[in-house]
Amino acid sequence: MNLKTKQKGFTLVELLIVIVVIAILAAISIVAYSGIQQRGRDTARASDAANIVKALTAYTTDDTTNGGSAGTWPADAATAVSALNAYKAANLPTTITSKITSTAPSATAKDNYQYQTCGTPVTGASITYWKESSNPAAPVTVKAGSGC
Repeated sequence: MNLKTKQKGFTLVELLIVIVVIAILAAISIVAYSGIQQRGRDTARASDAANIVKALTAYTTDDTTNGGSAGTWPADAATAVSALNAYKAANLPTTITSKITSTAPSATAKDNYQYQTCGTPVTGASITYWKESSNPAAPVTVKAGSGC
């Protein structure tokens, strides 16, 4: 009678090596996915800021018969929000205009768009948004008009 039979299967060491390799791959993919999400949010914020600038430029260059201001820039963030909401030619959604404030964006208020006027009298404006994927994360400013 043969007492030595071959057992089939994996050893504990082999299983631990496979688990460690899977854990390392999972950690790498989670870090990469987080970076992709940050870049996606940054791209959306940059696009929104560019759209705000384009809408403000259109509003100030359009004549008053079409709902524009004929060259007058909004004096503050609240005026800019109400002007852009009323100016239908820009077609800027309220989900974007509701985020325009006079408060600077920060790590805790990433989705704010700060409106600041430029020049005396006001001849332009700047929109500042938060870019979290830069190292270090920091605000970015987009300018429109002159005097900025």
